[in-house]
Amino acid sequence: MIRITRWVLDHPWLTIISILVVTVFLGYSIRNIKVDPDITSSLPQNIPEKRLYDRMNEIFPSKDMVMIAIEADSLFCPKTIATIFEITRQLEDLPDVYSVISPTNVRIISGTEEGLDVREILSEPPKTREEIEKYRYTLFHSDLPIENLISKDGRMAGIMVFLKNTVKPEDAAEEVMQFVDSLKTDLKVYVTGKPVLTVYMGRGIARDMGLLFPLVIVLIIVILWLSFRSWR
Repeated sequence: MIRITRWVLDHPWLTIISILVVTVFLGYSIRNIKVDPDITSSLPQNIPEKRLYDRMNEIFPSKDMVMIAIEADSLFCPKTIATIFEITRQLEDLPDVYSVISPTNVRIISGTEEGLDVREILSEPPKTREEIEKYRYTLFHSDLPIENLISKDGRMAGIMVFLKNTVKPEDAAEEVMQFVDSLKTDLKVYVTGKPVLTVYMGRGIARDMGLLFPLVIVLIIVILWLSFRSWR
């Protein structure tokens, strides 16, 4: 050990260069490191519920969903309904969106002499008071689980945005979030769902790593200087 220490002290620059070369060689694969903020990915595989969850996703590949909540003093007014109607139509046109279910496009099923009649609840936004009342009555007197789309007090509406299986849920969620941010409306709009949570966790991890990593390096340098009282 004494011989190694003496050699290091006699050849400081060669030692530093050698350490740098070894560090670069061993750290070359760091470019392949990726951050996975998906909370389900961090669960241990030996948990039976986690294995069942993964198996069910293989058998029944579900589409990730983003929930958009819209708040207004009253949803049943021409301007608000027209806004929700237009937001729904624009969401349906997004490239990474598979389907959209909202209070303005939910499908009503009714029996006819020929069989079943399936149609969207609105073909266009209602404009008169009579049309709005008819729309309200159809919503609350159908067999649909309407409580998932509109609150009982008529102040909150939910839009379920199902994402395509062929794209990363986080990328599709980013697309939906950017669309929501671009909306010019007086209504309060909220976005939630597992893909959205994953996006925010990824942003938080990247922000924390960008802040904590330099701080750790500085802290190590300070500790070494306090220990040896020498910058070398």
